[in-house]
Amino acid sequence: MPGILGAFLEVVDKVAGDEAMKKRDPDLVKWCIMVQGVRSMAPRSFPAQVGYFFIFLYFTGFLTSVLLSPFRH
Repeated sequence: MPGILGAFLEVVDKVAGDEAMKKRDPDLVKWCIMVQGVRSMAPRSFPAQVGYFFIFLYFTGFLTSVLLSPFRH
């Protein structure tokens, strides 16, 4: 699977920088640039990934409790 992901990201990088593709399919280039932006926001180090995981768990629990609070009473 890492090979497939690597190939996908390689294609995204090529499409985002291809001038001919910008003229032929500007929407595809727009989405590839968005993928690059989302990828650049991802945490790079392992401690940062662990930190984001715990933040995700906190917000998941908080939002679940907010959504279920009307059913508790």
